[in-house]
Amino acid sequence: MYSKVLEQPLGEIGGTVRAKRRERLPVVLSRDEVSRLLANLSGAYWLIACLQYGSGLRLLESVRLRVKDVDFRHRAVFVRRGKGGKDRVVTLADELITPLQRQVAELEKKLAEKDALLATKEAHWAARECSMFEQIRLLLDSRFGPSTERYHVDQQQLQFDEAEQYADAPVTEPEAEAAQAGETAPSVPAKRRNRGGRVRLPAELPRVEVVHDIPEAQRYCPHDGSELTCIGEEVTEQLDVIPARVQVRRHIRRKYACRCCEEGVHTASMPPQPLPRSMASPGLLAYIATAKYEYGLPLYRQAKGFERKGIPLPRNTLARWMVGVGELLTPLGQALQDHLLAQPLIHMDETTVQVNTEPGRTASSTSYMWVQRGGPPGEQVVRYDYDTSRSGRVPQRLLGDYAGVLVTDGYEGYAQVVRENGITHAGCWAHARRKFVEAQKVQPKGKTGKADWALSLIGKLYRVEREGKTLDPEDRLVLRQQQSRPLIDKLQRWLEKSITQVPPKTAIGKALRYLQTQWPRLTRFLDDGRIPLDNNPAENAIRPFVVGRKNWLFSHTTQGAAASAMIYSVIETAKANGLEPYEYLEDVLTRLPAADTDQAIQALLPWNWGKTIQA
Repeated sequence: MYSKVLEQPLGEIGGTVRAKRRERLPVVLSRDEVSRLLANLSGAYWLIACLQYGSGLRLLESVRLRVKDVDFRHRAVFVRRGKGGKDRVVTLADELITPLQRQVAELEKKLAEKDALLATKEAHWAARECSMFEQIRLLLDSRFGPSTERYHVDQQQLQFDEAEQYADAPVTEPEAEAAQAGETAPSVPAKRRNRGGRVRLPAELPRVEVVHDIPEAQRYCPHDGSELTCIGEEVTEQLDVIPARVQVRRHIRRKYACRCCEEGVHTASMPPQPLPRSMASPGLLAYIATAKYEYGLPLYRQAKGFERKGIPLPRNTLARWMVGVGELLTPLGQALQDHLLAQPLIHMDETTVQVNTEPGRTASSTSYMWVQRGGPPGEQVVRYDYDTSRSGRVPQRLLGDYAGVLVTDGYEGYAQVVRENGITHAGCWAHARRKFVEAQKVQPKGKTGKADWALSLIGKLYRVEREGKTLDPEDRLVLRQQQSRPLIDKLQRWLEKSITQVPPKTAIGKALRYLQTQWPRLTRFLDDGRIPLDNNPAENAIRPFVVGRKNWLFSHTTQGAAASAMIYSVIETAKANGLEPYEYLEDVLTRLPAADTDQAIQALLPWNWGKTIQA
């Protein structure tokens, strides 16, 4: 006879055996019961020590199996009877060794998988924790810190990091010559602002003379009593302003008739008005429009100002007038759009706007104001357009079949129109730089890192652009090939090395991945001297809208939003071409109602308007 250890699985057999064991020990099992036990060895938690007896097995005891109690080398199971009891070694049968070894291997494999999963989760949690702390720092900086993107870099530390990272990189010939000569890069002196002093007043301003004279009694000499002679004047000029003065313009249309026949009455016709059957003059409409869209003064504040002057003008009346002005300016806006699409390069950007009563949408839904800018100096066009969506169909609608150069940020909504029209798509280095500025803000104070290194190289690219600002596109392209391309190559090598060294969820990781995904668009300026380094012209054009939005907050209707886009287009285009917005808009609102030909509308474009005024 020999000893065996059988596994007892949880379930029907385990319940049967435990029940028999509670009745009486030892228990004799039949062959069928033994077969059932052997068939359910996998997944068992109980050991049954049995003794072969005749045609069956006699149950001796059942104990809890622990992996550490199994000694596979000696094929034994160590059984501890309990407190105060003696230890007993039960021989492990050969037919049970392989299942137990397989079970131990599976448990070790599962344990290793759980350890790996736990390590992955811990790394993920650590990255999320780091990202959350960085977001908190950025939020605090945006709330309490300065809004400027200027940064300070310890040049000595930066040069030390540069030598450490690029000790094995080839040195270009100009750098090698400068190193041999012991020269350093020339520093550009900062511009000094003149402080103090009075600004000379423009000569074209009207002068109102206020003469100050001495009293009559002091015009005689105190020594001999002779009359004093005026020998000169001392002139002091003060800048004065006349507040807005409201007046009523009366249009008197004379009537003529024949005294003899008393028939054929002729009445003088009134020139076309911007808003028929309205009491608003072109000057008043231009004043209200520039106050809101140029200076960000909401209509309800203007209504209060008119009320203090004794003129009741409700806000809804002012809003209705602005909608009418936007509709009147539509032909001029279309002429601006046609001129824009004829340019070889266009900047585009978008920002949010809230419209309360959009059909089928809630009041809190987000809509968008799109801006386009392009044209040579003196013929700049700034075109606003309202849309409920930010999808790729909006650039398709705005650009039509345009196939020139498009400069945007990293938003992928322009990809479809770029692909279908064959547009040359250029990126924005200002956006890439901004992400490294954010990464620099969250790095430890007093230390320089990868963000400083990237900002240093991007700053050198902008320095080259400042040198070539006055050059024509061909000469600017030559300058970029000589100075900007080596910087781009160095930045690319640094990017390929650094992107594998930082977690993707951190601020520096996001900046590096943005730079990597936008790299083809960001380097497109090296192939065309007309392409600028960034999309700042569009951002500068959209800034007045953002400033005004902080004051008037939302548009009530879609008609109001569309009218705002049209009025912003006219005012910002006038500013971009050096015109005074109120003066230009007043004349346009006066002449546009009578402009019934394309030639008349073309004459009202900002670059043509000055010529017609002089004529």
